[in-house]
Amino acid sequence: MRIRIAEPEIDKDNPFLHDKLERKQSAIVLTQLFGNVDGPFVLCLNSASGSGKTVFIRMLRQHLFNEGFPSIYFNARESDYQDNPLMAFIGEINSGFDELKKQGFESERARKVFKKIKKTGKDIVKKSIPAVVKIASHGTLDIEKGMDDTFSEFVSGVLEEQIKNYSATKDHVKKFREQLKEMVEDLQKNENNREQTIRPLIFFIDELDLCRPDYAIQVLEKIQHFLEVEGIIIVLGMDMEQIGYSVKTVFGQNMKERNYLRKFIDFEYNLTSDNYTGELYCGYLSTETPLTEIINKNSNPEILTEELKYSAMLMASTFSLSLRDLNLLCSSVYLFFLSCENLRTEAVSLSVILISLKMRHTKLFNQVMNKERTVLYVINELNKIKRENNAVKEYDKFFIERRISSLSLKKFTEEEYQHQVLSGSVNTNNEHIKVYKTIKENNRSESAELFTEVLIKRLKFLDSFKIN
Repeated sequence: MRIRIAEPEIDKDNPFLHDKLERKQSAIVLTQLFGNVDGPFVLCLNSASGSGKTVFIRMLRQHLFNEGFPSIYFNARESDYQDNPLMAFIGEINSGFDELKKQGFESERARKVFKKIKKTGKDIVKKSIPAVVKIASHGTLDIEKGMDDTFSEFVSGVLEEQIKNYSATKDHVKKFREQLKEMVEDLQKNENNREQTIRPLIFFIDELDLCRPDYAIQVLEKIQHFLEVEGIIIVLGMDMEQIGYSVKTVFGQNMKERNYLRKFIDFEYNLTSDNYTGELYCGYLSTETPLTEIINKNSNPEILTEELKYSAMLMASTFSLSLRDLNLLCSSVYLFFLSCENLRTEAVSLSVILISLKMRHTKLFNQVMNKERTVLYVINELNKIKRENNAVKEYDKFFIERRISSLSLKKFTEEEYQHQVLSGSVNTNNEHIKVYKTIKENNRSESAELFTEVLIKRLKFLDSFKIN
């Protein structure tokens, strides 16, 4: 059985068939934009890491293919071990021809032009390699008499060669861009583009914000120098805030990173990743993942599914969990479920709540595991965290109180209990009063203590696993 949440298959005829986040409308808007923009044009698809950006790009690419747009995908993080992004661009274009052919694009003529692009690219790289001359160390080295004149002549020769290379490189860059434009024009004939409408080449550059800072800046600079060509639209899939840190790392903390990035980016499109998106994804995790198979083996699977979905949604909004965080939460809860013969409703929600605490509030999680705090304290802290990130809905507060009330942790006194009730923390309606009566009863209940011990033991068992 597969534990890791698999990325959805992209259906060729219906790319958004398995779209769980309702992002098809974003693809339609972007496609309309790309069809009405004269290049060169650079768009930043802005979204935090772990928000489903790469999956959206894959769906968008297939949608663009179907609309007659040629497209190339470049994952920058997979190439940041090298120092020259230009060669990575060329390599990615080369490997993209087979996919373009499969998608119905006339790539043979473009492939012939690409051979010239490869040669020009090699010439650019060769001419731009600087000669390493340690001129600064000349005065400190023990140079034999008569070597000064020879060294000076050598340096002069190197400088003259570099000046020639500079001029030659400018010519090669110009030729490179012209050849790239010719290649893009040759890609226009394809079975999807029956009207022969001019469609730009969409060049996706993904995960730039996850590259080492100096390489990320090099990629941006190389885009401007080599890829900003008529007929090419660059789409940068990255987190603008994170790439801003890279800018400051390279140029210093006083650098105004937004001003710098505006040199390269024409438009930003913010890919939605809000509470509603989180709710949609929690619904998917609760009904279409390995968790579902375990839940269906228990009695009342519908009730357990709703419990899982709601508690996951609540923790996602409480701790601002990304989709990647929710995948990790789902995997951990799956392991917890494997250790349970029969799932109780309270165990489902408490596993989600406490594992989320472990991910985001380790101190409070450890205090629960070691029974160092009372149930009253844990409830107050969770509601406090919820208030810091989002407005607390009354039912959310009630849900947390009702689930945490099942636990028996550090014993509290009658004075502490009365203080909690009289401080206004307890709502005066009957349901809330019942919850706090349960909390008081479970303070010294053997069954509650046994349930808590089993729950803690199973959660501690997860410490043996490291889930990435």
